[in-house]
Amino acid sequence: MSEQPLLTLPAIEGDALDTRPIPDAPDALGIGCIGAGNIVANAHLPSYQAAGFRVVAITSRTQANARAVAELRDIPKVHESVDALLADPAVDIVDIALPPDLQPEVALRVIDAGKHVLAQKPLAVSFGEAERVVRSAEARGVTLAVNQNGRWDPSINAARTLIRGGVLGERLTAQMTMRISMPWQDYYQQEKYNRLMVLHMSVHHIDQMRWLFGDPSAVFAHGRKVPGQPFHGETIAEYTMFYDDGFFATSHDDGTNWSNDLSIRYRVQGSEAVLVGEIGWPHLTYSTLKIQRKGDGAWIEPRFSRMWFPDAFSATMGELICAIEGGRPPANSGADNLGTMRAVFAAYRAMSERRVVGVDEINASDD
Repeated sequence: MSEQPLLTLPAIEGDALDTRPIPDAPDALGIGCIGAGNIVANAHLPSYQAAGFRVVAITSRTQANARAVAELRDIPKVHESVDALLADPAVDIVDIALPPDLQPEVALRVIDAGKHVLAQKPLAVSFGEAERVVRSAEARGVTLAVNQNGRWDPSINAARTLIRGGVLGERLTAQMTMRISMPWQDYYQQEKYNRLMVLHMSVHHIDQMRWLFGDPSAVFAHGRKVPGQPFHGETIAEYTMFYDDGFFATSHDDGTNWSNDLSIRYRVQGSEAVLVGEIGWPHLTYSTLKIQRKGDGAWIEPRFSRMWFPDAFSATMGELICAIEGGRPPANSGADNLGTMRAVFAAYRAMSERRVVGVDEINASDD
């Protein structure tokens, strides 16, 4: 059934659809950051501070970077090492922002210290490593969340509110298309990063599909490189997630687009309505969403006051803080993220074996 009262309004309030977690006491827990790169300085920290979160310390492999970010964002303490930050009693939550292959080892140290964790996506570069981090947090009684901030892009999150309200009727199909020139960091040129687009960018879209539609039962995928690229992994990928009710969601992710038609767009079709959206990245503009009901030629278009970058970063951290306050798992928990990682590694097996791969085929022995 569609949400008739909602859709007959002359205009939908976008921010009312883009619901997001708001902690009761946003400054009660101290946040310590491991990593002082651009995304920490210009996305994590501004978003946290705008939300009233309390960032108490930072450390980095390059101390000059940590000191510069601390000065820029008024962080009171710069620690000389990870161990020093973990020994700081003012730090309750650790926000890890390191290259993906380095993250699991540091996450395990944070967990062993009894600190709550916000890890970045991908949680690890193998399913076995990801599961090890999740099980360690469970055993230690530590709350682990993953910064899958694409869930809280305003358009995607509003679409989720509508879908959960039954606006689609019977869901039929969904498509996403990304055409951008990926700003890959230099370390991705290392040979060990022989899996690239799906693991390090499409993971956003796979997680967004899970946020909108739940866990798929199987995945098919194809990936390729382009001539002359300096990277060892695929830079273009296409994949389809299959669901037991006949629904399927497909994404075409091109990270090598050299033209000026840069965009990330999606379309969800149901028996009663269609949702069409565009993510406000890489242009750093407001995301958009349009809804049209069957039999009605008019489009309804909510407007959003928030953006994906940097506003979604306070949502992922906010959900972790709310979960700690409420003694519950966060929606973006490590355990939940294993569903995203299963789909990611099912895509790679599908590429390798040229077949549809069930997500239940992926287990801790997979690397």
